[in-house]
Amino acid sequence: MKGQDEPGKTARMLGVVYMPLLIFDLYLIIFWTIWVFISELVVNPLYGNRFAAGLILLILGFGMVFRVIYRRRIIRQSKSQASEITSSNP
Repeated sequence: MKGQDEPGKTARMLGVVYMPLLIFDLYLIIFWTIWVFISELVVNPLYGNRFAAGLILLILGFGMVFRVIYRRRIIRQSKSQASEITSSNP
């Protein structure tokens, strides 16, 4: 099997640390896209362009902070599981 690589190698090369993190990133992209359209269609006509732009930045900022926190938790959890597995082997 010279042509095939080990499972997960391509995903790791693309920066995917853990599958739930990839799924979470996809949900964030969907959430951000929906909120950008909502703020442009609803908030902009009612309150003006400055408020809509501020709302978009606020939502994107919260999303990025939440992603960093979630990513650290996932990495810490996977490292602790790996250390438990290696420490339990005699």
